[in-house]
Amino acid sequence: MQVFDDAEDYEYFLELLEIVTKREKVEIHAYCLMPNHFHLLLIPQEEKSLSRLMQWVMTSHVRYYHKKNKTSGHIWQGRYKSFMVEKESYYLTLIRYIEANAYRAKLTKQAQDWKYGSLYERVEKNRELLNEPYVTMYDDWVNYVNQPLREGELDNIRNSVKDKRGQATLKPIIAIIKKT
Repeated sequence: MQVFDDAEDYEYFLELLEIVTKREKVEIHAYCLMPNHFHLLLIPQEEKSLSRLMQWVMTSHVRYYHKKNKTSGHIWQGRYKSFMVEKESYYLTLIRYIEANAYRAKLTKQAQDWKYGSLYERVEKNRELLNEPYVTMYDDWVNYVNQPLREGELDNIRNSVKDKRGQATLKPIIAIIKKT
């Protein structure tokens, strides 16, 4: 089911993220809103801040969606899926995966053209959602993101977002940096 129908929907969701990441002390390192799901790379700074963030964002978004579309009922498929990320070994790969998501789905000709993703923000500097990266990004990051992921990299990420039956999920995917 499509949950973001137009620019207003995407922008409203990004506004929600901006408000709640500051309030709940959660860093955002990458994001991509897609027509029927989203990906976030988040780093909670306090215990339970991630669950508070997700509860508030999802509830606020559902209210907005129902009011705008004059609907009711569930929108998102169950609870969000989250997994821990080792920042030393997986951090840049995951940012790259998230930032190329719309490009892989053929929604744009280049990854940086998707207005509702963090790569667009990095290039255009039009928002202030992103925190400083934990590691230095490659000098030619934009071109790197536009290159296909190696098969092993893509398989690892896709396996982490499958449900218990091995089916790809349309739940929001949240990756969390493991504290060291």
